[in-house]
Amino acid sequence: MGDEMTRTRTALVITLGALLATGCGGTAGTEGEGAPAVAPEPTATTGVEQPAQDAGPAQGAEPTRLTEADAGKTVSLPVGAVLVVALEGNPTTGYTWEKVAGDAAVLSESGESTFAPVSEAPGSGGTRTFTFEAVATGRTPLKLVQHRSWEEGVDPLQTFEVEVAVE
Repeated sequence: MGDEMTRTRTALVITLGALLATGCGGTAGTEGEGAPAVAPEPTATTGVEQPAQDAGPAQGAEPTRLTEADAGKTVSLPVGAVLVVALEGNPTTGYTWEKVAGDAAVLSESGESTFAPVSEAPGSGGTRTFTFEAVATGRTPLKLVQHRSWEEGVDPLQTFEVEVAVE
């Protein structure tokens, strides 16, 4: 099953890359290692214990997925687990999601965030996906804001914040 998932992910990455190269995908983030190219409709599985892996990041374990609905919660993860945060947005408006708080010694961002538009129509909204790995025991707030990066002294349009406890 792991090989089938890898082939499916590879096909999705190639398709998304082709769309982005032809300008049909709107604005997109840079593809990062281990980051999903297309974000499936995520569901929250906060606080669910996942078995720790001795050989690197939680190989074979399902990532913990969060959305806007999980803001304000505390998420418990074992070391090596993967955390995926999927937030709706439309970067063509100038508003983008950005990580502004979080201790990388506890929860490390895995590559750049990705953007998957809901359609090929110019200006389409979609989902910005951030992927993190629980790298050491500890607690850290994880805060992301949706803002226009060039506007100074302006409150963000939206804020997403959770407390992450890595055990």
